[in-house]
Amino acid sequence: MMTRSSWLVLVACALVGLVVEPARAQKIAVFKSHERAPYDQAIEAIRDAMPDAEFEVLSMEGDVDKARDTYLSVRQESPDALVAVGTLALRLLAEETELPVVYTMLSKAERHHPPGQDNITGVNLDSDPRREFELLDQAMPDVQRIGVLHDPRIHEAELDAARDVADDLGWELVPVEALSSKDVPKALREMGQVDALWLLPIPKALNARSLEYVIVEMTKKRIPVLGDSEQFLSRGALFSLDPEWADVGRQTADLLERVLDSSQPPSFQPAERPANLGVSVNLRAAKLLKFDVPESIRTEARRVIE
Repeated sequence: MMTRSSWLVLVACALVGLVVEPARAQKIAVFKSHERAPYDQAIEAIRDAMPDAEFEVLSMEGDVDKARDTYLSVRQESPDALVAVGTLALRLLAEETELPVVYTMLSKAERHHPPGQDNITGVNLDSDPRREFELLDQAMPDVQRIGVLHDPRIHEAELDAARDVADDLGWELVPVEALSSKDVPKALREMGQVDALWLLPIPKALNARSLEYVIVEMTKKRIPVLGDSEQFLSRGALFSLDPEWADVGRQTADLLERVLDSSQPPSFQPAERPANLGVSVNLRAAKLLKFDVPESIRTEARRVIE
């Protein structure tokens, strides 16, 4: 006959067997291309969004070769995932073929890792023609011809998407090539008369000097310039449509969590563009252009240069 004390011992043993070990914290290694404030803002947002994960942030200081030894050392610690912040970090982590790699804070990611590499996905900062053109349509409903400075080697996807959006809006898209800064004056002449100019980032063509030239020439002709970054806005573009870096970080964290929770390769989570974009307006440029910015855009603008 089981005594009361024996029964209590059995119950206690059963309860001990039901105790669940706490889950191991996921280890995330973050490689940062350079020391830049926007990178830090995005990384801080990633960490805040994943408080239970263990993060190790490693600065590459702009040197892929020196960072490779660090990467190999980190790789031996078997992290659960790697995060590439910026272009150089992705170039380094593209060598990884097994661990999940999630990139952020860069454009043209597909140029920096082998096609079909199924352990890589991320958040691209590529231009979004539909949202940018819809902003321009709101500001200038009479637009008919929009010029585009581009490099065909890197902007094929944006141009294809831009043509589709322009067709939807009844616009004529006028793309002109600029492969280097020397090509810019000729490209503007070839473009002819347009109602607005859409600027795409062209590293070899749009440096500080050539961008200033574009803005001055467009201002003379009273042609508004639309860009996809505050860099263009601060140089004299009328509008820009760009994300908050903390928002990009939170979106990256959400994608990273989905990658870690899935049994499928990271590539099954498609690369994303920033979900939240904000309008910035340069009222100084508007004054020079004698352009009246609609009140609806002023009201929703996240940043206004006066």
